[in-house]
Amino acid sequence: MRESDTYLAILDDGHEEGRLEEAKKWLLDLGREQWGPSDESVAAAITALMDLEQLDRMRSHLLKVGSWQELINTP
Repeated sequence: MRESDTYLAILDDGHEEGRLEEAKKWLLDLGREQWGPSDESVAAAITALMDLEQLDRMRSHLLKVGSWQELINTP
């Protein structure tokens, strides 16, 4: 059972979801340290992201931008 494709896919999905949630939490926590609490629209925009590469780009730009809005606009 542990080596079945279905089992491995479920584990991979869970791992990816965990990485997404951790990246979102990290951005919100460090952004709050940098610029203060985010407004609801910013928190909702970050929470809605499902692209780990986009979250990684935002992480890379966190110290290079000056506001929540600039962070959200990271290409």
